[in-house]
Amino acid sequence: MVVSDGVELHVRVDGAGPDLVLVNGAFCSLRQWDGVIDALASRHRVIRLDVRGTGRSGAGPADGYTFERYADDIAEIAATVGADSFATVGADSFSLWGLAWGARVALVAAARHAARVDRLVLSDFAVDPADLDAQLRGMQTAKEARAAQGIEEVAPPAG
Repeated sequence: MVVSDGVELHVRVDGAGPDLVLVNGAFCSLRQWDGVIDALASRHRVIRLDVRGTGRSGAGPADGYTFERYADDIAEIAATVGADSFATVGADSFSLWGLAWGARVALVAAARHAARVDRLVLSDFAVDPADLDAQLRGMQTAKEARAAQGIEEVAPPAG
């Protein structure tokens, strides 16, 4: 889909029902949601996107890398892609779920487009800079705990 400033964004739509827009974490593509998409799409029309400059989306101008622009991209996509489901739901609105960095984008989108966002989920949300050392220690501790319980490590999915 091409948004108002001319940037082409990769969008994927699955399922039927009330619209649910998903915003993935930093350095991730819309494929981040692949493991849960079937469950979500059984109850919702799920709209996923690669934000500008990630995945299969175009980069666009340097001044387009702001939370406000990402938020406006989401509103444009929801209005365009979700237009036919609004009649079913009865309102020009959508639910919004942001994960990690995407939670920051979702919060800004909900603030800028409050009349259109009827539900907001913020998962793994923080406003402070990440403590990378603590994250690495936590991942190592979790890996050791899984090994102690005999839980096999699972490779990330392809893509």
